[in-house]
Amino acid sequence: MWVGGAWPTPLDSVTRVLPACWRLHAAAKWKPSFHRQVTVPSRGYAPQIRELSSSRTEALRRSIPLRAQLEPESNERGSKPTAAKRAPRTSRRKVTGLKAARSSKTAVAKATAQSDGVQHSTEAAERSPLDNEAAVGNRKALVIVESPAKARTIQKFLPPNYIVESCMGHVRDLPQTARQVPAELKEHAWARLGVDVEDSFRPLYVVPENRRETVERLREQLTQANELVLATDEDREGEAISWHLVELLQPQVPVRRAVFHEITEDAIQEAFQSFRDIDMNLVHAQETRRILDRLAGYTLSPLLWKKIAPGLSAGRVQSVALAMIVERELERLRFRSAQYWSILAQLRIEHVQGTESPILEAELVRIGEARLAIGKDFDGRTGKLREDVQSENTNGRVKVIWLDEPTANRLAAEAQSAPPGSFRIVSIERRQVTRTPPLAFTTSTLQQEASRRLRVTTLQVMRAAQSLYEGGYITYMRTDSPQLSMQATEAARRAAAERFGAEQAVPAQAAPRKTSKKPKGAQEAHEAIRPAGRAFTPPEALSLEPLEKRLYELIYYRTLASEMQPAKLRQTTLTIEGPKEMLFRASGTEVEFPGWLLAYEALRRVHEHVSESGSAASVNEDSALDEQGLLPRDVHLSEGDSLTAVAVDPVLHETKAPARYTEASLVKELETNGVGRPSTYVSIIETLLERSYVIRKGSSGSASSLVPTLTAFVVVRFLQHHFPNFVDVRFTSEMEAALDLIARGEADRIAYLQQYYCGESGLAAAVRAKSDTIDVNEARRVYLPALEGDAAAPEVTGEAKTTAADGERKEWPKPLVYVGPYGPYVVYGEKVSLPREISAEQVTLDTLRRLAEQRKCAAELGVDPQTGMHVYLRTGPYGPYVQLGEDPGSMASHTSTEKSAAPSTDDAAPTDKQLDSAREASPGTSARSTRRARGTGTSARAPHEKPKRVSLPSWLDPARVDLELALRLLSLPRIVGEHPATGEIIRAGYGRLGPYLLYQDKFTSLSKYEPGGASDPLFIDLETAVHILDTAKTSKSRSRSTKSKTSDAAEEANGASSESADAAPTENDQLKAPPRRGTAPRTRSRKTSG
Repeated sequence: MWVGGAWPTPLDSVTRVLPACWRLHAAAKWKPSFHRQVTVPSRGYAPQIRELSSSRTEALRRSIPLRAQLEPESNERGSKPTAAKRAPRTSRRKVTGLKAARSSKTAVAKATAQSDGVQHSTEAAERSPLDNEAAVGNRKALVIVESPAKARTIQKFLPPNYIVESCMGHVRDLPQTARQVPAELKEHAWARLGVDVEDSFRPLYVVPENRRETVERLREQLTQANELVLATDEDREGEAISWHLVELLQPQVPVRRAVFHEITEDAIQEAFQSFRDIDMNLVHAQETRRILDRLAGYTLSPLLWKKIAPGLSAGRVQSVALAMIVERELERLRFRSAQYWSILAQLRIEHVQGTESPILEAELVRIGEARLAIGKDFDGRTGKLREDVQSENTNGRVKVIWLDEPTANRLAAEAQSAPPGSFRIVSIERRQVTRTPPLAFTTSTLQQEASRRLRVTTLQVMRAAQSLYEGGYITYMRTDSPQLSMQATEAARRAAAERFGAEQAVPAQAAPRKTSKKPKGAQEAHEAIRPAGRAFTPPEALSLEPLEKRLYELIYYRTLASEMQPAKLRQTTLTIEGPKEMLFRASGTEVEFPGWLLAYEALRRVHEHVSESGSAASVNEDSALDEQGLLPRDVHLSEGDSLTAVAVDPVLHETKAPARYTEASLVKELETNGVGRPSTYVSIIETLLERSYVIRKGSSGSASSLVPTLTAFVVVRFLQHHFPNFVDVRFTSEMEAALDLIARGEADRIAYLQQYYCGESGLAAAVRAKSDTIDVNEARRVYLPALEGDAAAPEVTGEAKTTAADGERKEWPKPLVYVGPYGPYVVYGEKVSLPREISAEQVTLDTLRRLAEQRKCAAELGVDPQTGMHVYLRTGPYGPYVQLGEDPGSMASHTSTEKSAAPSTDDAAPTDKQLDSAREASPGTSARSTRRARGTGTSARAPHEKPKRVSLPSWLDPARVDLELALRLLSLPRIVGEHPATGEIIRAGYGRLGPYLLYQDKFTSLSKYEPGGASDPLFIDLETAVHILDTAKTSKSRSRSTKSKTSDAAEEANGASSESADAAPTENDQLKAPPRRGTAPRTRSRKTSG
């Protein structure tokens, strides 16, 4: 059963209800029966409590409102309190200034006077609680919000006795690591999940380490307050934060819930006059989503670690978004472009005299009865005309012409050589078009429009919007409703009339604008995003950060545009007859009445001004009032007018593959399909980026494309094959709809969780069944169209198709691409590591063949004379590197067959720890000298040990690397020599901060010197090193012994330069997937450029 203010808690009598649930929650002998409390100490006293059945608890929850629990006195046997009993409690609320009395104001004034011994007037009782400081007296109220910025803004609108504090967001959550689980609960099987799936999905809540100090601070301040006001955001997350605060703080004072959608003085006044209870439906909805996400991620992710690679993750919504991105990329890979030609003619109007006769541009559209093929007529999978288009050319009659280059050149020449006046206007079509104004912003449309116009990421958009909201400049930024309140509608129309003219704005007396269009699953709990206040502040009157200023401008003008008149445009289309039955067409658009386009024109000009000032990039995609088309202005045209060709040119066109998703377009697609909610879009995209499932490519900000990595292909294929519902858009959309029903209290959340996770068809059973049957080699295999005979990838249940053989191909086996624990690699005669962030379109037969040839032909540099081991130059996931010794299980033993090419847990790169284990230098000895001392001339390590590898500095061309230079790299950090004055050793190497000298426990940076020059660690001599030490300022000593300092320096250089692997999950960290290393580890080459 629910506790802590959620459901009424029964006493020993089922008809008796506890009045203040959180007070009893603090009882020394009472442990909550639903939510496991592991971080809040029990204190105080409470009567004996016994549990009821879940069915009886449900009946209590539905029959007794939460407000009954807020009353400071309990009601015996459920009897209704009399008016006499209620009056003092109402008066106390009035005195504290926390809520306007619901009864007669006169009666409240009298009750207040009687309880305080002071005669107050009726007028005083009618004042706002925030203004009635005399009534408040010395009483204090603690107001809790999420962020410090929001707290500072709200504090300005409240009296001094209202103390506004920040809780810094969520104060409790499910455990993130096994270490956060109490020792007494770790023995339970469900402890790994943090949710007791065997007992009504009870969540285990803990206070994160970085929130404990905040909770203690709030608890201390609450002891000095007479009331607690929870003013967190009015959404699921905000409601959950308020509920968790009550659970943790266990207030012994009245608790009020204040909600507002904008942080202005009027809004705060209104919120503090109309408190409400915590909405437990919203709390249940947030908790259900959190539990679902935990069950999905913590059940599937370990299977991905086991079958593919550590650090991978699956999510209820993120996996669907990833599948969308991968499917779009597969469309691009299967796409076959087609080339076609068109003809553009520059035509002069004959009846207009003058030195500069107007010119119009027309395009050839038909030849006789046949039309010219355009881009949409081609099939992207074949690069030819679609079958339905080809079917139009039947019975020897050609209705669609695919214009090639010779034909286009011939037709252009014929049109160019036609006599003057050979072109004639045969028809003019004019029609008026009305463009309705856009709706005010929702969270989704704000992310899309701001990302597209401002060239920033959705994360940057929401951070700026959050800052604007907390500063009191805009309304709440998480909403799916485009509707404006009546107050906002009036303010928008008034501002539009003042700025653009009364005729351009919707009349003030007109009815509010309504729309039937709304996103799938929209709740419309809040109004649209708009400037805050009863009157909108113009952008030029605000002093904000550049991005915040531009975002406010966008919101301001969009809100004004939504309450302006529709734009009226006139479209004119000319049909022009030319020689040889050629038919041309020209069109243009004129603005007759701008209406809302004036707002967008003003926005465009503001952004152009910002771009010229150099403070931000600008986008000029909506020249709202620029007349579109190719018709000359102020020229009267009529049917029969003659024209003469000035220039006729053939133009080549090529069909384009479907565009990759940008952040803006992905948000739009998710919203269209009802996947996720506005508050989750940013976190979805950021998770995909952090996990290295996708990378940004192209221009900066949101305009950059989201490109899936090879890891994304493997994960999506794995989920589609074994857990198809998990990446199915329709299934996820239906899940969101079910969660919305739970949020409205119309569905049983426990039953839904049972259906989703438990039972024979639940997720847990499916994972258990698949765990032992999934083949690791098949799971790690990457199927790409370019490697499968340039055809679509095989069915997930079928075998790989063989490629067409030719004379050259016979010399090479079929390339097999895998993603292993250490990143992607290909087996193509040789096993070759691939860059982690390589895109699928870069994985071609030519690329793979070149990599294999490089490894086969140019790998061996020679033999180390000290150890007798071979030295190799190779390319790994993080670039070129040198290697001393053979790989365990050398590739010479591999054949080109698919069986021998199967990946193992030892594929690609080793871990840093494995590489470092054999090369720790003793005091006063270099790493290389230690290695040579161990060397026997045959082998310096056991056959199963990983070889030493060192990355090349960024300035070093692999073509320049010979055996001598490779041995220098392998010797780092090396001994330069002994200082002539002290006799102490000077060492040189590469560290995380760049090249350095180490002398007398002090580091001296070499970053300011030329990479690869005489001062580089590879080449520096003793004289140069002594000179640098004598003239440069060294860094502070790190207070370590010479022995540990030398060892750490060797570890830093060697460990940083080696290819690293993802750490496998351990028992202590089984709750949390290890972070995916999507970027290259710190190597000694990253800082060498200085």
